[in-house]
Amino acid sequence: MVPAVPPALDRLVQRCLAKEPDERWQSAADLARELSWIAEGGAPAGETAPATARRGSARMAWSVAGVLAIVAIVFGSIALRPPATSSRDPIRFEIPAPEGTLLRTMYEAAAPPAVSPDGRHVVFGVMSAGDNRLWLRTLNAQPRPLPGTENGNRPFWSPDSRSIGFFTTNELQRIDIAGGPPLTVCTANAGRGGSWNHEGTIVLSPISDSGLFRVAADGGEPQPVTELGTSPLESSHRYPQFLPEMDFEKGSEPRPLIESSHHNTLPAISPDGHWLAYSSDESGRPEVYVTRFPSLEGKWQVSGTGSLDPLWDVDGKTLFYRSTSHTVMSVPVTIAGSQIQFGTESKLFDLYSFLDIEESVFDLSPDGKHFVASVIPEERMRAPITVVVDWAAALAD
Repeated sequence: MVPAVPPALDRLVQRCLAKEPDERWQSAADLARELSWIAEGGAPAGETAPATARRGSARMAWSVAGVLAIVAIVFGSIALRPPATSSRDPIRFEIPAPEGTLLRTMYEAAAPPAVSPDGRHVVFGVMSAGDNRLWLRTLNAQPRPLPGTENGNRPFWSPDSRSIGFFTTNELQRIDIAGGPPLTVCTANAGRGGSWNHEGTIVLSPISDSGLFRVAADGGEPQPVTELGTSPLESSHRYPQFLPEMDFEKGSEPRPLIESSHHNTLPAISPDGHWLAYSSDESGRPEVYVTRFPSLEGKWQVSGTGSLDPLWDVDGKTLFYRSTSHTVMSVPVTIAGSQIQFGTESKLFDLYSFLDIEESVFDLSPDGKHFVASVIPEERMRAPITVVVDWAAALAD
């Protein structure tokens, strides 16, 4: 005779097979805990286990073990199944500046919003007569200040989304979002951006007129990574970014990416690491260009009416940038081997910002569903941070 599947185990399997993602088990750890509870003869509160439960506990454990392999396969296949394409309209919501403050997105102590690698948090800076701290917004909670981050600027995230690096007037510091005071990493008198890799190395621009340096995230003496060239147009190296799925190779020699007499800025590496987008004024005004990486062979001008600040979609199939007329644009990208083609650009949304600053003012979350932007309309810095969810749905209109 084949023993009947216990009701609790049947419910567990049915939940694994649920059609709606939100109704399924959300992690393997939750699933394992439920299986352990069933194997131990667990029953809902208020129910009395039958007298045969003890004699059948061993058989129950083997039944659970036998089903576990099947459930693991089901859970794995569901977890790896690509999400269904969203048919919803784009959703927009705002992260307003806390009462009595302004968003601190420009000038010497700029702290534009930065999205955590897991897409769950946004850190941003505010300014007021009594509050110049960094604030943290977890997407399912209200914003809260990070104690000890007074005058913190240019924040960036650790790869595990648990810590934030930021600059003060004379130091690079880090703080854990779970709590605790900031820790000093190194001296940095006028920091201009940092990037943190999985090996615990931070690459930073410690002052406004130097090359890049590297330092251990736990603290230490910064070591030079790049040196300024002799061209009068090369005044500093700023806002470093580690390449996708790549870390800093010790002993490697840095080299200029693009050498020209023009002003080239705001580089962005494609997700597959094979293409470089950047802004250049070689046409007489800023435009967005793309070239092969790292060979730098070939060059394509993507924009045509004045644009800068390129940003790749997470799958590399779309390139975003902001125009000098305050609009975020998108262009479809088709890549076939070593060839690349660009479709017709489309307008996504208006983004009013000071265009004389050469800093990125918008970003995309790791899942590709959220835009976060620093906007500065006529009310200056009273405007909130705007988040756009399911923005891709707008492209189908």
